[in-house]
Amino acid sequence: MKVLFFICGVQATISAFQNSVIPTFERPSVNSICIVTGALSAGNSDECVNLNTNERIQQQQHECKFCSQIFSSRNALFRHISICSSCSNDDNLPVRQVRHALVFKIGYFARTNDHGSLNRPEAETAGLKLEFAVKKTLSEYIINVTQKSSKDGGSSTDGILSSVLDSFRMAQSSVAMQRHDILSQETGCAAAGDIVTISFLGSASWFQNDGKGYNLSGGSGGYDLLAFLAQKTNHYLEEETGNDDYSKTMEIRVVDVEYLAKGQFHAEKSATQRIYHYLLPLKWLKDGEELQKWWLLENEHSVAIENENHILQNRTKEDIDSFVSFKTVPPSNSLKRFRNTLKNAESVSIPNRRVRRSMFLQNQSESHDPSSIGSTFSREIKKVQARKLGTLVNRERRAWHNFADPSLKGKASPNHEPIWRVLDRARIHHLMKVPHKNEAVAVLEFRGDAFIPQQVRRLVGTALAVNRGWLPENVFDLATSADTVMNTVLAPAGRLYLNRIRFHTDEGGIDMLKCNTQLDLTRNSPSAWLRNQLLSNKDVRDNIMEEAWLKEVESDSAPHIILQMNKATGYSFTSDNFVDDALDLPAPPKQYLQVLGLLREIVKTRTWPDTSTARSKIILKHGDDQGGEVVQEKFGSFTIANPNVLKNGVFDLPIGNRHFPDLVEAVFELELMIASQIVKRANIDGSTELQEIDRGSSSHCAVNFNAQFTPHVDSGRGLGQSLSMIIGLGDYNGGEIIVEGAPYPIRYQPLEFDGWRLRHWTNQYEGERFSLVFFTPDM
Repeated sequence: MKVLFFICGVQATISAFQNSVIPTFERPSVNSICIVTGALSAGNSDECVNLNTNERIQQQQHECKFCSQIFSSRNALFRHISICSSCSNDDNLPVRQVRHALVFKIGYFARTNDHGSLNRPEAETAGLKLEFAVKKTLSEYIINVTQKSSKDGGSSTDGILSSVLDSFRMAQSSVAMQRHDILSQETGCAAAGDIVTISFLGSASWFQNDGKGYNLSGGSGGYDLLAFLAQKTNHYLEEETGNDDYSKTMEIRVVDVEYLAKGQFHAEKSATQRIYHYLLPLKWLKDGEELQKWWLLENEHSVAIENENHILQNRTKEDIDSFVSFKTVPPSNSLKRFRNTLKNAESVSIPNRRVRRSMFLQNQSESHDPSSIGSTFSREIKKVQARKLGTLVNRERRAWHNFADPSLKGKASPNHEPIWRVLDRARIHHLMKVPHKNEAVAVLEFRGDAFIPQQVRRLVGTALAVNRGWLPENVFDLATSADTVMNTVLAPAGRLYLNRIRFHTDEGGIDMLKCNTQLDLTRNSPSAWLRNQLLSNKDVRDNIMEEAWLKEVESDSAPHIILQMNKATGYSFTSDNFVDDALDLPAPPKQYLQVLGLLREIVKTRTWPDTSTARSKIILKHGDDQGGEVVQEKFGSFTIANPNVLKNGVFDLPIGNRHFPDLVEAVFELELMIASQIVKRANIDGSTELQEIDRGSSSHCAVNFNAQFTPHVDSGRGLGQSLSMIIGLGDYNGGEIIVEGAPYPIRYQPLEFDGWRLRHWTNQYEGERFSLVFFTPDM
């Protein structure tokens, strides 16, 4: 169809037609537009100029004046000029700056077995050294490029280097920079596959074809840029690790490097699973000597077990399970029992609600509640990690506070979320022969979303104690209970390494774990290389120390843990230490009688306020049990405020002040009387010292009745105050406050302690127990 417009301007004609009020579905399809420049005589079609739509599109295309290449838009032309080396010779042309992202896979270990001499974890040292080496490599590259060409926007070399270094960003999977600091990798842990992402601003021409095929010479020859980065970075790492005494104890290697062309990938935040290995000597197990002799003989005639001196070339998965069936029967079932013990530490998968109800109907048990996520399991499931990662969905989160480094103190409190982790797998990955020795080790594998310092080593040590018969099999269920604080067995250092990092949501979009740069380190396997290095570092002195460690676990550590477990599961007061008649207890000092009488009156009249939701989470349910429900007035906790201190109105007065004004006045008068005395103070090491305190008046006081607190550190808006003071009142036996494992009696014995940094909880007791906790929030 041909449409006639008597309009002078061509552009106006097209615009008028496009903006016409004719509905879209009624418009005729137009192949050409006839523009009439004057009066059109009948039959005179020569005066009609046809403008085909394709011709109009061609007139809007843009041509590069250097190479005559046609582009559909100006933006496409500008991108071409900024990238094309033959078209961007003009120094006046601006260079398009883009953010380049590189992914490094690195391996490292400490050459010393004295890990206590290291002033920082190996992971942090490796990250700092890698950052220095990469910056030095990029500087060398930029100097080479700017010397061959001045196309980088006319900028000087110093200006380009400054721009790159100022925009430099780095993230490391094993170092917690955007997570809680207790999730950083521990000291004494090596790595075969730690992941580091590095990004910086630079010219788009630096990495052409996704970083592959570009060369420094600018011609067909030269270096592949990624290979250049890997080789030069390794070279500078070798130089850097030999400059000082501390660096000489570290060996750091770049295993692989890849350029990320698309997507957002972060080494720390994108990591979904971390995989650690521990090298456990077979002789440590029960009947270990017999197992070692049997397996060494088995290994000589078996090709199914991985031999560290000959890695199978056709393996398609790095984590293939080499723990296969044996040709002969093991002389003991110790290996099988150890495998089952490790499995007890794993987080269970929680089925969905429909499956749970089906299981409940099958069991037909009144003790099972289909609404409870832990109703079908032997232990109570308190928290679940909902991850959309295939088979890893809906995994149980367990409290690993008893498996944390004791130096973490309050940071390892079970009321802190970072302590609750998912352990996806704990297993025997495979067995192997120690290089140049007639010994065998079991490579243990632990997979989880994250690990806290010493968690893996304490898992190994505790499982080994169970295997030897020194600890009961239910130790993991009790040790991961948030209500229990107990010791665990710490396995020796120098045998743990980070094997691999997984990125379930990004592994399909990145190709960076194949070691395709063909470095010397990857001729075999980074894991095999690291295992050989760690085992080669072990000498006779280490063997003697490890044998002594086993004897210490048997004679000291394990018996002490059993005592702790007995107290946690069923401690009861005997006739020797419990007094039935409360009148036989020492009478309360006179200054406490008024407060004690007011507290008993509140309990008697059943007007004790409800406990807040946050505080009730750290209180064990005590009191009378009537039909499965705990009577609320039999226990609880509430807060009152000192109106004389809060005159400026920083905080609103709590409800306890309105309900119990006489109690408020008596409690803070009692504090003033106590402040004039000598009060004990709990130290971090468990000792006490007498202090003449000058507390003044606290702004708040927590009032508790029959509230047995679980291990926790104080939080909320009170966070920041240095010391709290606690006093126990009433007729009860036991009930000490335990601060970092050390018990302190508080019945009419005031005690100062740092509740914000030190874990503390209430010991078991019998009787009527009140307690007052004075504190002042950081205003």
